[in-house]
Amino acid sequence: MNISITKKSVTESIIKINIIQNDYLIKVENRINEIKPKLNLKGFRPGKVPVQLIKKMYGKSILIEEINKLTSHELTNYIREKKINLIGEPIPEKSNENKIDWNKQSDFEFKFRIGKVSEFELEKFSKKIKFNKYDIKIDKKIINETIQNLQNQFPLFIDIKAIKNDSIVEGKIINSEKYKNQNLKLFLQSLNQDEIKNFLKKKIGDKIVFSSYKLCNSNINLLNQIFQTNHNSLNQFDDKIDIQIEKISIQKPSDINNELFDKVFGKGKVTNKKEFENKIRESVKSNYDRESDMLLNKSIQKKITIKHKISIPDEFLKSWIKKNNDKKSSEEILNNNYENYCNELKWTFIVDKIIENEKIKIENDEVEEVAKNQIRYQLASSGIQNPEKELDKLVKNYLGQKNGENYLRIHNQIKSDKAMNAIKKRISISNKNITFDKFKSLSMKELN
Repeated sequence: MNISITKKSVTESIIKINIIQNDYLIKVENRINEIKPKLNLKGFRPGKVPVQLIKKMYGKSILIEEINKLTSHELTNYIREKKINLIGEPIPEKSNENKIDWNKQSDFEFKFRIGKVSEFELEKFSKKIKFNKYDIKIDKKIINETIQNLQNQFPLFIDIKAIKNDSIVEGKIINSEKYKNQNLKLFLQSLNQDEIKNFLKKKIGDKIVFSSYKLCNSNINLLNQIFQTNHNSLNQFDDKIDIQIEKISIQKPSDINNELFDKVFGKGKVTNKKEFENKIRESVKSNYDRESDMLLNKSIQKKITIKHKISIPDEFLKSWIKKNNDKKSSEEILNNNYENYCNELKWTFIVDKIIENEKIKIENDEVEEVAKNQIRYQLASSGIQNPEKELDKLVKNYLGQKNGENYLRIHNQIKSDKAMNAIKKRISISNKNITFDKFKSLSMKELN
């Protein structure tokens, strides 16, 4: 067997694989011997079908299968051994299929087009490379705004006698077979204000007739939410709706008391307003620190990526994106996000070089621990506590889903984090105090 590579450009090459009979003959014979005992053919006892008849009936398909496996294996090994910075997957040249006569040929030639990033040397990281890590000031205004948001997030509902513009109206549908006896909950403030005039001053027990289309401004998502359906078109909904009012209430911000404390932080964790404010300060600081770290990492990634002059095979990459994504996703990437896509791709190759140079390892236990923490968080958000008994099973299922895509995603994230930490040890990072508004402005600039 002979494998060679021909450079077409800095970012594209053709890999040629020449296979002779000695490369595959034993594999084909072994495959025939493997299926012979299992073959059940009319007129022959099991395992007694002559080899020549097996070759005549199945020889071509076995030959094609074994040569395809051999070609794929050798191509993968060659790319790995030569440390080619491959983008996407090798694309077989059309000539591979068109010129082969499987019945007569004993030697075969296959060509594969590959796209790659240009070769590059890893830049040296030094203290001359400077970045700011922002400590966001948490003032009284931010604490008060956060408390107000929580009061609105966990509101009080107060029953009233007659409907107002901002009422929440609950009632039973009485005129539709499709929605017979179904209860509706209407937040009037978010609906068409002209149509809700029919509701005003109505009381419990009264009937109201309204147009669902007008009430929701023909918004299908809003209609689905109200009717608890999953329709795709407007005509799937009934327009004329009669309801009988069963409850009228208004919503107002929650009071700052133990009930709110328990809803936000858990029962008994906070017992007074001062503790509540301190807990909020801790929570806000934790969120701000996380956002500040994200901005720092993004800034470092952006600057380091630009610093490395890496070329991308645009035509090849765009074809690969179209081939491996649906039309909508492809258009979104190519028309709106292609530059960011390329920069993320370059960053992965920079990360790989750092990992190799630093001899950094990513252990399976690390991947499993990250997955455990993600699942713990998801379960806690759903109100499920202490999932430890089932956690190992959940992690195993999660990491095995989608042909290991979840495992690979976490593995790559850990790899990127470790590479980032290696960079941070060598560069200068200064702490700088900043207001949240200023931080927001900097974030917008950096992330756009």
